[in-house]
Amino acid sequence: MGIGASMANNMDLVQGYAKRVKFPYMLMYAESDFVVCNKAVKEWHSRTKSTDKTMHEIPNAYHELAKDPNTSHVYGHMMKFMAKRIAAKAGKFGQLVGSKDIKYATKHRWYQRKRFWILLLVIYLLIGGLISIYRKRKNMFLSWPALLILAKRIK
Repeated sequence: MGIGASMANNMDLVQGYAKRVKFPYMLMYAESDFVVCNKAVKEWHSRTKSTDKTMHEIPNAYHELAKDPNTSHVYGHMMKFMAKRIAAKAGKFGQLVGSKDIKYATKHRWYQRKRFWILLLVIYLLIGGLISIYRKRKNMFLSWPALLILAKRIK
């Protein structure tokens, strides 16, 4: 199934989840968009439960708003929205309070951190260096795990 078919099949889910949207948001859509149905966008916006919601129609624009000639309208609306949120001393942008369904920012697990992989590399090279010094074989410096596995199988 292609991305277009997947989007078409899941539009009812998007409309159904609209009532779960309670966080502040700004919605911009292009007046001459051939990809997105503007009627569906307006319907979704009206169904949300957010108390702080803004919707802007960008005139004479197509689907990719950031690449249209009217980018001054797009970025102007963005800056006004962010300034309003900062002035209201809002929390993080996109923060969902009390929602278990959507997470915008997650903490990296220990194995996803760069520091873990650097430490693992240092340990690997240290063990390889010690084994190559002990056995007086330079070829064991990087290939020591494979040679240890072979040594266990030979015994």
